[in-house]
Amino acid sequence: MEKKKKISVIIIVIAIVLLIILAFFLTNKYINSEEYAESKLRYHLSKDGMELNLCKSNECPYNTDNSYLLLTLDYKIDSLQSEVDKINKETKKLYKEDNNSSTSSSTCSKVKDKYNKRYIHENTFNVFENDDYIFLSVGRTKMDVCTSKSISEQTNTKIYDKKTKKIISQEEFINAQKINKSDILKAINKSLDISNKYYSKNYSHYDETFTDYSLFYLSIGDLIISYKLPGDEGYNTADFITVNKANNPKH
Repeated sequence: MEKKKKISVIIIVIAIVLLIILAFFLTNKYINSEEYAESKLRYHLSKDGMELNLCKSNECPYNTDNSYLLLTLDYKIDSLQSEVDKINKETKKLYKEDNNSSTSSSTCSKVKDKYNKRYIHENTFNVFENDDYIFLSVGRTKMDVCTSKSISEQTNTKIYDKKTKKIISQEEFINAQKINKSDILKAINKSLDISNKYYSKNYSHYDETFTDYSLFYLSIGDLIISYKLPGDEGYNTADFITVNKANNPKH
């Protein structure tokens, strides 16, 4: 009888040990999974030595704090990391080009005593996450210090679908959320009206044939439209949805 009790105790102890090992294995597997990374998404920005020696004096009207920032995801999601690598590669390319620019041309004659470089790029990053998606976007604006002209580029947005675990297109996101193109155009044309009224522009409204726009989330949760300005080189933004869940839009 005593022997049977000892055997039972041993079996119980072995079972407990096996359960502990299994729990540890499953926990470790989860921590190293994309599901865990999605639930703990963190990132940081750094210059990595890419400082542009733009001005010749300390009194510089241009702020370079947001220029040439590199993005690092602290938790790895393979498909997103691939897109981050592409974004950082482009940032390094722009830094090299701007750093090689100069104010030696005749166009820069009035400012050559103030600036060492002619061009500067400003980057704006937004990372937003809800239950269904992770949005990663970067907006870039190129500035010419010799002409005081700036051109905003189309916002580069990547959308990670947590369900399919892949990067999806703008069209796939818009269709999944049942967003009507007419509502997008309404928001864009409203923004154009504001520019016409307050900034003395003369922009015409877009119709259903217009496609050069991109939706992205600000980090605070507002859904924004980046769109091409009519007859202009640059892009502008328009407010679209001001909630923090993509699956519950309120116009």
